[in-house]
Amino acid sequence: MSNQPKVLSRTHIGSKRELAEAVAQLPSDVDGVEETYVMNVYHDESNNEKWLEIMPAK
Repeated sequence: MSNQPKVLSRTHIGSKRELAEAVAQLPSDVDGVEETYVMNVYHDESNNEKWLEIMPAK
């Protein structure tokens, strides 16, 4: 028998709204993440497009 932790949920996030919904649905006793992450927000002024990138911190 394996002692691997059980995955409670897996969510693919493709928008700011989905990110907010996923965070709001976390159980109240979840107080940390496995890794530290960096969130970069970009703005392309040539076409006024904005997006974010979330990735593990190095």
